[in-house]
Amino acid sequence: MQEVVIAKRPKISVIVPVYNVEKYLDQCLESIISQTLEDIEIIIVNDGSTDESLQVINKYAEKDSRIQVVNQENGGFAKAVNKGLSIASGEYIAEVDSDDYLNKNMYKKLYEIAKKRDVDIVVGRYAEFIGKDSTFQMFPKTFVAAEYENTKLFTEDIYSENKLGLLGFTAIWSAIYRRELITNNNITLNENVKCYNDNGFWFRTRAVAESIYYDDEIMYFYRVDVAGQTIKKMNERYPMLINEFLDIEHRFQEMGIWEKNSNFWFRHFVNNILFFVLPKIEVKTMIPFVESVKPIIKSFMKKETVLPDTLGKYEKRLLNILMNKGDEEFLSEYIKDKYKVSVIMTVYNGARYLNTTIPEIINQSLRDIEFILVNDGSTDSSLEIMRNYEYDFRVRVINLEKNMGQSYARNIGLEKAIGEYVLFLDCDDDFNPELIGKLYWHMNQYKLDLCLTGYTVHNCKTDFEYDNLFPGFPSDVFDGSTLDSASFNQIVGWNWDKMYRRSFLLKNKIRFPEDMKVSEDALVAYPAVLLAKRMFVIKESLITYKEFGASSVSSKMDKYVSDNFKFYDKMYSFIVNNNLLKTHEKHFINMFVGHSIFALENLIKTDKGKKEFFDLIVGSYVDKFRISQDIPRYYFDNDKVAERYRMLRRMLKYKPGEYELFLSDLKKIPLEVDDYKFGYEFSNENIIVIKESKLKNYGKWIFAFESREKSLSVDWVNLASVYLLNRQYQDNYISLSVALLKNNSFFVTDNLNIAITALDNQYVINMFEWEKNSKLANVIGYTLNDGVLKLYAKFSGAFDGISIAVNLVDSRDIDLPVVDFLDRKYLSPKDFVEQPENIAFADNVKVPKKKKKRRSRKASVLRLLLNRENRRKLIDKLMLYVKE
Repeated sequence: MQEVVIAKRPKISVIVPVYNVEKYLDQCLESIISQTLEDIEIIIVNDGSTDESLQVINKYAEKDSRIQVVNQENGGFAKAVNKGLSIASGEYIAEVDSDDYLNKNMYKKLYEIAKKRDVDIVVGRYAEFIGKDSTFQMFPKTFVAAEYENTKLFTEDIYSENKLGLLGFTAIWSAIYRRELITNNNITLNENVKCYNDNGFWFRTRAVAESIYYDDEIMYFYRVDVAGQTIKKMNERYPMLINEFLDIEHRFQEMGIWEKNSNFWFRHFVNNILFFVLPKIEVKTMIPFVESVKPIIKSFMKKETVLPDTLGKYEKRLLNILMNKGDEEFLSEYIKDKYKVSVIMTVYNGARYLNTTIPEIINQSLRDIEFILVNDGSTDSSLEIMRNYEYDFRVRVINLEKNMGQSYARNIGLEKAIGEYVLFLDCDDDFNPELIGKLYWHMNQYKLDLCLTGYTVHNCKTDFEYDNLFPGFPSDVFDGSTLDSASFNQIVGWNWDKMYRRSFLLKNKIRFPEDMKVSEDALVAYPAVLLAKRMFVIKESLITYKEFGASSVSSKMDKYVSDNFKFYDKMYSFIVNNNLLKTHEKHFINMFVGHSIFALENLIKTDKGKKEFFDLIVGSYVDKFRISQDIPRYYFDNDKVAERYRMLRRMLKYKPGEYELFLSDLKKIPLEVDDYKFGYEFSNENIIVIKESKLKNYGKWIFAFESREKSLSVDWVNLASVYLLNRQYQDNYISLSVALLKNNSFFVTDNLNIAITALDNQYVINMFEWEKNSKLANVIGYTLNDGVLKLYAKFSGAFDGISIAVNLVDSRDIDLPVVDFLDRKYLSPKDFVEQPENIAFADNVKVPKKKKKRRSRKASVLRLLLNRENRRKLIDKLMLYVKE
């Protein structure tokens, strides 16, 4: 009798439908054949691929005997999976999409759970992923709440308690299924539709399963946005989804389980409408889609009882609107709830840019936006181009018949906006497809009032580009009012790099000023940054700002000179009214000085405009904003602003109407010489303190005196203070170079050497000596009180300034003294003090008590023998003796 050999039944049959995925197939198949559970069969159904997919399949089939290859004409995903189901012989069945891949332990772990717990369906977590290599990103997902994971769930309990969410959602690929569950109930995929046919498989397996288990480990890796993926072309394919749900209803009725599963079916039908189809179809398709599903929903709600927990509050509200108010009201409410960001773009004669910039916005990765285009009375074809994009329901065109200005147009857009966040963009820039998504994510994640993004500036004339990624800004959330002046003024001139919380703008009544044609942007950005309690900077370039040159700006500046001062007026009033003058006056003065002088020198081109601008500055605004003639250089954010302040101070010698005289004098007298005569510092090196070193270059300062206001009665000024750090025994030696200045040159120089000793916790001056014993000995004095040595200069009118530099500080102690120069490096009469009572010069230095000298000892024979030379000779003789 011939022996019958019974083939061993594999533990799991893995079905892989393949159609034109050669690019990803290696990764997919490698993850399957590398499973730690080896006892599997792998059924690969090549569904008529026209690329190199079959060659890849055959390559793996040659090296792995577990692989069965089935070739068929292209019939679609459902037909390919059904073919695999008809062949499968494993205890459990699994399906893998051919562009995804698996955790190597997936099938071993799920199978062990299935056998140990006796479960019909075992599901693992999954992760969506995009990109490759350095661009790879993964997004972990779960099917149910964590509290329901790692436990056996019985479907009877799920239905009886109406916890339908515990049945998961339509993902055939993340689980293994008991084979008898499928064969005994004749479960196959619907081949009459080309897409979404795994819904029926998922519904019916869960409807007949007795138990489900959700594991908490990520098992499946699902590729997002692959070319050819079935969610593409949703406009054309949504009828297939509707047909699939109608087929599921029909199959449930045939199986006699419709009544039990009707709410299960309805829940997912509504969720697919709201969260799967509507977000992916074009707006022009929304009304036909809603019209096609509305009768189905109406019929269900008429015939069946919708249990209380079947739908959430959001879904119930929208369905109520659909049933009672109509399609348009439903879509309006849906869009309102859905818009996360309102993008406002005002357009005046921007036709040449719009066919580039509008698609860049409507194709952003974040689709939940409304795009408000405000045509500001354009005379070119801008309006016609904008109308062409209204097929997208998210695009709203507002047409202003007359040109009302950018501020008015933006305010109209802000009034119409309904998004939680708002973004103002220019129509001639370029936008990264991730711009809105990344700004929104940070705004939402960190609950921000305001978020900025880095950008690239592109000069359209030279093609030169540079990035501004805000390197000096905080890397976490910060309060805008805490920024230093330089950082603050770097970000408040425009709005196109900022996303705002809409309620934040409304609450603080921040609007664009409609009575101005220039500088209006800053009157939104400036207050917003000052008031924003939570800000963040994305240090990545997401916008390319196109720089077309200053011609258009210049023409506006000449035409609207007074608008600049309206801006300064309103901004100053804002600071005062919000009690910010004390903390933010520096911000304002830096902006006023920097912007106004730059505008006068570079932007205003006509003589008429320059004269008007000059008269406004010197006639009223410098006094109004309390800008004095003696602001130190360090007060300004950078050297450019400091230089512009020097020009401003030079201007203040003149009166309104003297612009031409100012220009004439400016050519005759160099600014630096003239500025020096005004008592301004003209040399500046930062103080450097290195504790570990005994040689210190603390810095050099040159002070200049206001020669027009000499004083004989008030004639002392404190130049520097030396802070002594240790009251224990300590010797400090300080050397300074001092020079008197006259007519922009040195005319008396000398070195001052100071020695300080701490005795009995009191400091005394050991030495206060001039190397040349020059006239400076009667000009420089000091006081020494409580460990602080202060150096004073006496101003007699014989010189214009004084230079002082610390050459070195030496100390026996590692705690070296610290030298601080006068905070303000220019000197005016108010800096002078009455002569200190204990002022001291070199001739009345305190001399410390002399230590007693040790009594000299007489020489002795022993000392003679033990001096170094004799000791060496003695040791040599002893060593020679030892050797002998």
